[in-house]
Amino acid sequence: MPTKFPCVVCSRPVRSNQHALQCDQCQEWQHRVCNTEFTRQQYLDLVSGEFDLLSWYCANCSIPRMSAVADTSNGSTLLSAVEHNAESTRLSSGIGGEEVEDEEMDVDDPMPSPQPHSLPLPPPTQSFDVSLPFETNCDNLEDTLPAMPLPSELPSLGQPESVTYELVDAGTKTGKRLLVDSQGYSYSVKVDKRYKDTKVTWRCTSRGVKAPCKAVVVQDGACWIAGIHSHNHPTQPGRQQQRKIAAEVKKKAKTDVFRPAAAIVEEVMTRQLSVPESLPNPSHLARAANRRRQGNRPADPSDITFELAMDHIPDNFLVSDIQADESRHLIFSTPEQREILKDAKTWYSDATFRVVKSPFTQLFSVHAFVKRADEQVKQLPLAFALMSRCRKHDYKKVLWTIKQSLPGIKLKTIVLDFEAATWRAVRSVFGEEVTIKGCCFHWRQAVWRKADSLGLRMPYMTLGPVNTFIRHLLALPYLPAEHILLSFEEIADSTTLAAPALQDLVAYIRETWIQNSMWPPESWSVFNRSVSTNNDTEGWHRRLNTRGRANQHMYMLINNLYSEAKLVPIQVQLVRESKLKRHQRKTFKNMQGRLFDLWDRYSRNEIKTSQLLSACSHLSAPHVE
Repeated sequence: MPTKFPCVVCSRPVRSNQHALQCDQCQEWQHRVCNTEFTRQQYLDLVSGEFDLLSWYCANCSIPRMSAVADTSNGSTLLSAVEHNAESTRLSSGIGGEEVEDEEMDVDDPMPSPQPHSLPLPPPTQSFDVSLPFETNCDNLEDTLPAMPLPSELPSLGQPESVTYELVDAGTKTGKRLLVDSQGYSYSVKVDKRYKDTKVTWRCTSRGVKAPCKAVVVQDGACWIAGIHSHNHPTQPGRQQQRKIAAEVKKKAKTDVFRPAAAIVEEVMTRQLSVPESLPNPSHLARAANRRRQGNRPADPSDITFELAMDHIPDNFLVSDIQADESRHLIFSTPEQREILKDAKTWYSDATFRVVKSPFTQLFSVHAFVKRADEQVKQLPLAFALMSRCRKHDYKKVLWTIKQSLPGIKLKTIVLDFEAATWRAVRSVFGEEVTIKGCCFHWRQAVWRKADSLGLRMPYMTLGPVNTFIRHLLALPYLPAEHILLSFEEIADSTTLAAPALQDLVAYIRETWIQNSMWPPESWSVFNRSVSTNNDTEGWHRRLNTRGRANQHMYMLINNLYSEAKLVPIQVQLVRESKLKRHQRKTFKNMQGRLFDLWDRYSRNEIKTSQLLSACSHLSAPHVE
């Protein structure tokens, strides 16, 4: 059966029980063992939340590294045998800067050598400088935390009571009462006409066809009287504890119909833990829990005309149910989330597609930073929207509804991916007073993918003039917006007699990113700005995709989002106490520090525009944004 999520490397289906990662650029999937350079332990640490990954890009979207290139002895520049690093991601050097080797990875066959003279291009060694004045922006992205009171009381745990005989409600498979004793035997009710309502006879549950156990216990009020027959089978140590755990798991599963059964089992077993032999099989408990609650879950909607089951949506979480023009959008946010979002001056938005299923097409989310005075920062998810369609009109309705739910909104800047419908909707809802900024990495990826489609990947790998030319183009976002046009024209002048592919690349940038009124240089220049802020949003989506299965039941997804929302007040308090902050790898911190040093020198006229462009083209490695 064809799959909706094939691996971009091996084209085989990515199953839910396999290790795989989703690309932040194309949203496609890649098996961990298919050249991701993740070890098994690193992947498990990522899934369990041991560390956060800001961004990850698949083999199709990654720009090749320069380490795959070598010079031959005869002076001509040729490709060495390109291993999997030729299509590696930004994690090809491992986690935390250490080199990682995965024994499960295969090495690709060597690629053919390119023809270095097939794309003649004069090396752009000329020096130039743009003397136009430019605005020095102060990157004010995070906001001060609101005051959050500490809890006045902490919950207390009771101590389990040990008795000789104990009744367990819903202890049998059919949900009836069960009697268990401290020796490990269990009993069910036997109808005994002799005692009627005065006494209750309990019969041993071991009733095989060949040798049924005849042991009974008579209940007379608070007294328990054993019968004359002994048990004809061995005792089961911990039977009392097992039955109590199973009954509690089924009870919780019936009330919490969307929580994973394994999580319920772990919680109950941890609380009821005593001796090792008293623990039941967790997989058996999980299956029993799912069977018990199967009829309690509402039906998954098949079209947009479904009736929302409010009993299965947490209180004060649904903001609006938008139904119009053959589309439907559900917006969710807690009052605590909206309070933070209202005061945030910068929003970050992105979307993911894997966790939703028809009739919805994507999960759109809005995030913002919280900050304390000593620069402890953390980005948090603050609003969610399940959208059945992704047109400009749909984004307008969602954004307008979010805006209306935030009285006294202080929004100044919103950071988006380069999707035309979203940009038009933001401009229509928030007007010119809100600045729209694009993601630097997505800009570079768009330009690189165009270059790749024009056949420039192999010439780029030669470290010749084509490589320098493309690197300078990819470094344009690091210039002041006022200087990008003239700098681009300086670079473009060198392609007058160049190969058609290079001229086509220049024409693409001019039409799409220079002269386009929707995405002018002001929208994608990151001069004096942190270049990786929107990757926090993409990282959150990736963690949501990794921890939850694809095509989730709608009500299950809503409850998973509510679980994320309930963490927001806790994370805010942890940031206040300096116990939680934004995780950023050392590579990013060092690169960002060097960028700001270059920008400071450029602002003081210590270096020329061409020098800044050249330095940024070397500094901004393809996979570090």
